Amino acid sequence: MKDMGTSRTPFSIDPLSQSQTEDRIKASELDKPTVDDLSRGMDLKHPLISEKTSDMISVATLSLTPTYVYVSPSHKSLLGYDAKDLLGKCPLELIHPDDFKQLQPLLAHYVDLRERQCWPRPEKPVTEKLLYRLKDKFGKWRYLETTGDLLDDNLILFVSRDVTEKRKVEEELRDIRDKLIMKLQERHEDLVKVNELLQTEIAVRKRTEASLRQSEERYRTILESIEDGYYEVDLAGNFVFFNDALCSILGYSREELTGLNNRRYMSDETAKAVYKAYNGVFQTGKPNKIFGYELIRKGGKIRIVEVSISLIRNAKGEPEGFRGIARDMTDRRAEMVPSLGRAK
Repeated sequence: MKDMGTSRTPFSIDPLSQSQTEDRIKASELDKPTVDDLSRGMDLKHPLISEKTSDMISVATLSLTPTYVYVSPSHKSLLGYDAKDLLGKCPLELIHPDDFKQLQPLLAHYVDLRERQCWPRPEKPVTEKLLYRLKDKFGKWRYLETTGDLLDDNLILFVSRDVTEKRKVEEELRDIRDKLIMKLQERHEDLVKVNELLQTEIAVRKRTEASLRQSEERYRTILESIEDGYYEVDLAGNFVFFNDALCSILGYSREELTGLNNRRYMSDETAKAVYKAYNGVFQTGKPNKIFGYELIRKGGKIRIVEVSISLIRNAKGEPEGFRGIARDMTDRRAEMVPSLGRAK
C-alpha cells in the first residue's frame, strides 16, 4: 500500500533490536494505568464524541500489543462492532496481514521513542496518515483511511473513515483506464499495420501504373506506326478509340470521328451486312473478317476495306465492344481490275 506510513513530521527509525525494545516495554508495563482505568477516563472526558461523530473514533494504548480503551458508536453502523466487542482487544488482530507488516515497524518506532525518552516536543505534534484493511464483524475486509495522533505517551487517537467503496470505484476506473489504454495501443498497432499495408499497396500501384503507362505508350506507338487502321467501338457501333490511319481512311479528324456511329459512314445495305458479322462475333466470341465492304469517306467517296473483328470483354468477362484492323483495299482493287481485263 503506497499510502501506508506517510507522515506529516519526518522521522528516522532507530535501528534498535526487537528484543531490546520489548525488554524496555516490559519494564515500563508495571507503571501504566489499566485498560479499565483508561476506558473510564475516556468516557468522562469525551462524551460528545460518542454522540455526534459519523467517523469512527477510537483510542488505543501505545505499545507493541495495543488495546482499545475507547471506540465510538459509529463502529457499529460501519463495521458491525459494539463497543464491548472491541474494548480491551488488540486492533492489530483485525488488520490484514499484509498491512500489519507495514504498520508494525511504525508502531515499534514510537514505542521505542517513548522508552528512550525521545518523545516529540509538544509544539511539534506527531500525526500519521494510514491506509489499511480491517476485518468487519461479518468477515469482510474494509479499507480504512485513518489519521493517528499521539495524545500523550500512553495513548493514540485514531480517526477513521471507511473508503471501501471509494477504493472499489478507483480500482474499477483504473481497470477501465488500463483496458482503454490497451485498446488504444492495439488500435494504434492495427493502424500502423494498415498504414504499412497501404504504403505497400500504393507503391505496388504506382509501379503498376508506371508499367501500364509504358505499355500504353508502346501500344500507341505501334498503332500509330502501322499503315492499317485500328479501331475500337462499343456494342452500339460508336468509335471509342482509333489511330490516325483510320482517320485517313475515312477522312475525318479525331474530334469528328470520336463517338461516330457506323451507320454514318456506310450504306444501309452495308450496315446490315456489318451488323450480321458483328453479331456473329458477339454470339460466338470467335474473331471474324469482312472482305471488301464499302465505307463512305467524308465528302462522299467510297473506300473498299478489309476488316477484322474481335470481341472486347470487361473485367467481369462481359462483352463491352469490338476491336479490329481496317485495311484500305481501294487502290489494290483498282489495280486488280485492269489486270483482270488484260488477262481476258
